[in-house]
Amino acid sequence: MRKGTSAPETPQAAQVPISLTMMYPIPSQRTISRALLAVLCLWLLVAASTTERRSWPSFMGDEATYLMQAESLAWDLDLRYEAADYHRFIDGWQLPPQGLILQSGDGGATITYGKPFFYAAYLAPFLRLFGRSGPFIANALLLIFCAIVACRALERRLGPWASLWLAALIFASVTFASTFWMHADLFLMCLTAVAFSLLFNARWRQQRGLDDGHWIAQWIHLVLVGGLLAVVVFSRPPYLPLLLVALWLVPKPRWRSALTTLASAALLVICSSAVHHQLTGTWTPYGALRSGFYAHTGYPAIDFPVATWTSSVQDLGNAAARTPLQILRDRKLPWSLLTWNSFYFLLGRHVGVVPYFLPLLLILWPLVARRRRDEPPARLVVALLLAVSVSALFFLWSRPFNFYGGGGSLANRYFLPLFPALWFVPQRRLPLPGIVAVSLLAGLFLLPLWRAPRQFPITEQGTYRYVSPVAQRWLPFETSQSHLRLAGREDLYEGFYLRLESPGIKQGRDGFFRLPAGEPGAMVLGSTLPLSEIILETTNPPADPFELNATVLGPPQATEKGTWRYRLKLQPPIARHPMWWTWQAAHLYRLRLSFGEPGESHAVFRLALPDPSEAPKT
Repeated sequence: MRKGTSAPETPQAAQVPISLTMMYPIPSQRTISRALLAVLCLWLLVAASTTERRSWPSFMGDEATYLMQAESLAWDLDLRYEAADYHRFIDGWQLPPQGLILQSGDGGATITYGKPFFYAAYLAPFLRLFGRSGPFIANALLLIFCAIVACRALERRLGPWASLWLAALIFASVTFASTFWMHADLFLMCLTAVAFSLLFNARWRQQRGLDDGHWIAQWIHLVLVGGLLAVVVFSRPPYLPLLLVALWLVPKPRWRSALTTLASAALLVICSSAVHHQLTGTWTPYGALRSGFYAHTGYPAIDFPVATWTSSVQDLGNAAARTPLQILRDRKLPWSLLTWNSFYFLLGRHVGVVPYFLPLLLILWPLVARRRRDEPPARLVVALLLAVSVSALFFLWSRPFNFYGGGGSLANRYFLPLFPALWFVPQRRLPLPGIVAVSLLAGLFLLPLWRAPRQFPITEQGTYRYVSPVAQRWLPFETSQSHLRLAGREDLYEGFYLRLESPGIKQGRDGFFRLPAGEPGAMVLGSTLPLSEIILETTNPPADPFELNATVLGPPQATEKGTWRYRLKLQPPIARHPMWWTWQAAHLYRLRLSFGEPGESHAVFRLALPDPSEAPKT
C-alpha cells in the first residue's frame, strides 16, 4: 500500500429487514389441515372416554348382542351364551339386554350369539381394561387409526388439504357419532378404509416408479387387504363388490397380487366359517335356529329352560337368514317400490345418504372439473361407484322394507361400510371453499348430533333426536320403511294403515286421538283401495273448526254420542307402492290438521272409513 493512501473500505453486510413472517412462520396448508383433523380426533377420544350410558333407558338395535358377546370373550374366553353371561350383563350395565339375538344348531344344547365374532373380539380387551367406557374408547381409537392411515393415502392424491377433506368426511357426516354406538358398522367401515388406503398407497408408489420394498412387505400388504375385506364380507355378504373391486385395484403384477389377496380372504372366510360350524352346526352366524329376546319374551336359562329352545324360538319366530337361492326364488320387487326406495335412499328424512353424508357431494367435482394428463383413468372412478351402487342395490332388493338397519340405526348404517370406497373417487385437489361450504351446509342436518352426539337417540315423544328441523320440514318421510314409526305406536287402525308423524298426537284407550291446541299434526293414511274420502269424528263443536289440508264435504253431522262427523276429501296420494303387510300397491295420503291457539283445550278426534250409504247428496 502506498504511503498516504487510505485502505479501501470493507463493504458492510446488507441490512435484511426482519418481518413477522420470519419470526413466526406461517404454517403450511398441510400443517393447518392436519392440525384441524388432530384436534377433532382428540375431542372424539376425550368424549368417548367420558361417555356414560346410565342415562340411556335401553340399548339400541344389536348393541346388547355385541356387548354380551364381547363380555363372554373377555371373561370366559368363549362364545357360548349361559346364565352367567346374563347376570354379569345385568350387574354391569343395570339394564336388560333388549334385542339379544341368540342361535343354536343343536336344539339349545349350545347357544351362541347370532352375530359374527370379529367386532366382539376387538371390544373384549377394552372391556377388561376400561370397563363400561371400553367399547367407546375402542371405537374412537379405531376411527383415529383409520383417519391416520387414510390421511397419508389421500394426501398423496389430493394435496395438502386432504386432511381437511377427511375431517369433513368424518365429522360433517354421521360417522363420528357412530363412535358412541356399540354396532359393528363403524368397525367394518374402518376396516374398509384401511384396506383401500393400503391399495391406493401401493398404486401411487407404483405409478411413480418408487421401490415398494422387499417382496415380503408387498406380500404382507396384500394379505392385510384380503383379510380386512374378508372380515367385512363375512360379516355382511352384500359387501362382496368391495372385495371384487379391490382385486381389480391391486398393483402389478396384477394376477399374482390378485391371487394373493383372494387367497388370504378365502382362508380367513374358511377359518371363520369353521369356527361357526363347530359352535352352531352352520357355516355362517345367521343360519341356525335364531331369534331375538326381550324383557317381555324372557331369556333362555333365565325365564325358561334351554330344553324348550326349539319350541320357544318357533313361537317367537325363527329369524334365520335365507340363502341366496331362497331370496332369488321368493323375492319379487315391483319397480314402484324400487323407485321409491331409491329416492328415499338418497334423500329420505331419516336415512338419506345425501343429507347425512353430505360431503360426498364433492365427489362430483372431479367428474365435472378439467382432467389432467397424469390423472388415473376414469374407469377407476367408475369401478368404485359401481361397487358401491351394486351393494346398495342389493340392500334395496333383498330388504325393501328395511334397507337402512332398522330402529337401532343412526341414519343408514348399512351404507357406512361402503362410505370409505367413495373417499378415493376424487383424483385431483379439491377446492378449499368447496370443502368448507359443504361442511357448513351439513350443519343444516347434523346440528342435533353436533350439539349432543351422546344422547339417547329417541326423544320423550318417540321421535328420532338426530333428525333436524330442516330435515323434518323439507325431506320426504320414508313411507316404505317398517321401523320408522313413533316409538310404541301401531300402524293399523280401524281397518286401514295409519302412521303418525307428529309426536304431539296421543291416542287414548277410547280410540280417539288428542292433539294439543295450536300444535300442527300430521299423519299418513294408506289402503290397498283408493281413499278419496275419510271421516273425521270429533268431540269439538263446529264453533271450533279444524285447519285441514283436505276439503270438507258438506256441513258436519251430529251423532247420538254427542260427537260431530266431518266428511273430508283427501288430497292426491303422496306415494303408491307395496308395504310390508301386503305386496299389493298401497295408496298413501298425508293428512295435516291443527286446532285453535296454543294454551286452549285439546282437539279430540278419530278417523274412520266412509260408509258409501252416507255419501252426501248433490
